[in-house]
Amino acid sequence: MPHQAAPSIEELKRRIRQIENSPSADAQQSKGKTGSRSRAKQPNQVSRKRMASMQSDESDSLGQKSSKDAPKAPTEEQAFRKIERLACMREHASKALQARLEKDGFDSQIAQAAIERALRCGLISDERFADVLVRSRLSQGRGLQGIAAELVTLDIDPYSVTAYLEATEGQTGPDELARALAFLDAKPPRGKRLRDSAYRKLMQKGYGASVSASAARIWSEEHETDNSLQAEFE
Repeated sequence: MPHQAAPSIEELKRRIRQIENSPSADAQQSKGKTGSRSRAKQPNQVSRKRMASMQSDESDSLGQKSSKDAPKAPTEEQAFRKIERLACMREHASKALQARLEKDGFDSQIAQAAIERALRCGLISDERFADVLVRSRLSQGRGLQGIAAELVTLDIDPYSVTAYLEATEGQTGPDELARALAFLDAKPPRGKRLRDSAYRKLMQKGYGASVSASAARIWSEEHETDNSLQAEFE
């Protein structure tokens, strides 16, 4: 095979210019640039996808956390335990307990179910409460009429309470009158007209109109006489 002479420098330059000016070269250069842009954009697209995924995971995590942290509604068992604590301190009426539990955030039906359970097991008793209430109010000097009104507000029939029935035997007789006079002696009314002041004080304390009138008359007459005698000696 005959040896070919090496192309001259001028020939090489000419060939290079042909290659650069050919359409296939422009297409390859354009393709190279597009590929470069695609490769440049690809990391940004991946970053955005990762960021969106992370935000979604964070939202799910926050949603699960908020659902776990949300306070749960009080249960019947919790209501019953609260009744136990209250009953250890003193007697309670069932109606008063219902209002107390609802005030503390318990649902009315849950509170009612817990109270019925406490009544069944004897933890609370309206009869016991009423008996204690009547005896306590009598010792405080309250009248039977006021005691009866207080029992009615608690949905308790006064005539179903033994202590009240025992006290009503002397409601218009000497027992109730003696208690009214003792109350006026312990806490005497103030005012220029003692009889009227004594009557109002007894009515406010729960005594009947008849007993209040009689006690006010007796007490005011005694004290007006004492005041007159004291003025004479002075």
